[in-house]
Amino acid sequence: MQNTIRHTDKCISISKKELSELTLERDNLALERYKLKQELAELRMMIFGSKSERFVPVDSKQLQLFEQMIAQKEEELEKHTIVYQREKATKKKEIPVRSAIPSHFPRVEEVIEPDNVDPNAIKIGEEITELLEIKPMSIFVRRIVIPNWYY
Repeated sequence: MQNTIRHTDKCISISKKELSELTLERDNLALERYKLKQELAELRMMIFGSKSERFVPVDSKQLQLFEQMIAQKEEELEKHTIVYQREKATKKKEIPVRSAIPSHFPRVEEVIEPDNVDPNAIKIGEEITELLEIKPMSIFVRRIVIPNWYY
């Protein structure tokens, strides 16, 4: 069976075999064209692209070397798996505390009473602050007592 193809003013007769060969050749040429376009794009990127985007061809043999090394390391890691557990802190944090002022220093007591204390108020405690003071030719402890009242 003959196929007729019209091209402008000419008529060409082609057999099915010739038609299949031409379509195969057309497909091969299209594939080759696509590959060449890709190669051209890669070459343009290598030449004109910014350094971070430049294409660097990788040799597949080099990758195989690293794959073998990685596989060996993974096998070693599986054999020697170590489990780490965090130990709880047994020692409590020490709260900084001032050391007591030695008792041989003389003490001067100063009581600060609040104004307008109710006569029915009950004293429930007091805050004592000791300050070491130095005056020329004397050292003493100034003791400030502030009573706490409950109303």
